[in-house]
Amino acid sequence: METMKTIQQLLKIQAMLLCAALTVVSCADDNLTDNKDEGDKGTAVSFHVSSAQDEMLLQQQTAPATRSAVLSRLGNEGLTLEDLATRKHAVQGAADLCMIETTIEGVNPVLPSADTRAKVKTNIDNFFTTSGYRSDTPGFAPDTPDWFYAVKTKNDGTLTTYHPWHWGYRYGRFYAVYPEAKSENKITLSPATHSGTPYVEFEAEQDVKNQKDLMTACSGEVKYETRGVAPTTNLKFRHALTAVRFAVGQNLSWNKRITKVEIKNACSKGKYMLPTQYGGSGTWVAGSLTDRKDFVLDVATSPIDLRKNPNTVIMGNPSDNYTFYMIPQDLTGVSVVVT
Repeated sequence: METMKTIQQLLKIQAMLLCAALTVVSCADDNLTDNKDEGDKGTAVSFHVSSAQDEMLLQQQTAPATRSAVLSRLGNEGLTLEDLATRKHAVQGAADLCMIETTIEGVNPVLPSADTRAKVKTNIDNFFTTSGYRSDTPGFAPDTPDWFYAVKTKNDGTLTTYHPWHWGYRYGRFYAVYPEAKSENKITLSPATHSGTPYVEFEAEQDVKNQKDLMTACSGEVKYETRGVAPTTNLKFRHALTAVRFAVGQNLSWNKRITKVEIKNACSKGKYMLPTQYGGSGTWVAGSLTDRKDFVLDVATSPIDLRKNPNTVIMGNPSDNYTFYMIPQDLTGVSVVVT
């Protein structure tokens, strides 16, 4: 009996040691194999943020001024030489006046100073929205944002919530919208149940002083190459809107001041599909532009003096808040009223 009791005690001790050993092994495995929700430690998703326009302006300063070089740049922006042609528009009620339409590359074609660029603003000076998609195979098409959806992201590319890479899902694709996609900005991101390339529903503010630029970006496909080391993920933002500015033309030396500018009967709402590749541009969905409204810039409290040198920009300078940000559209039925 004593021998039998001793054997039973030994078996119990061995069983306890076995359980302890299994527990130790399980804890060790947690450092190597994480589940889909947790991901790999120390591999938080973050972004390197840049502006396609800044890079374009740098290239303009160094690229040769040849026709082929210009055409190449315009092609990257979805423009042609015809788009840059000057156009003359008559002014109703003032036969001796006209408006000259000119188109230039870039929303604000002035390269920011070095000290501004060092702040990593690159036109992204506030929070933006990002969504993440992932797969265990390369070349995947986005389904629904199963990784993370509409996460508030800092302008330095840091997500406000933690989302690490996972070795079992090594391929990622990210989409971003600036400013934040929320009701206050009149930007609505496609729902989390939407399958495929995401989009935004955008509405332009009627009061120009409250208008916001719209910029979007796609990372393209990013591969998690080395376990435990988060890959570099780049977001190059591009403008989705058209910027309208006003300047004093030739032979205009009136001793007058502008108190209000209106762009009337222009579409205020539209659906914009986000880009599908790194550095690419998105597209406004044909037929989605609706809700024609009047857009007003009221400067009656500080009128704008017209006694300026020819071609001096009087509205839409970097120092003011007078740039019209409009959805690109056909101008049939649209008019401009200056008072």
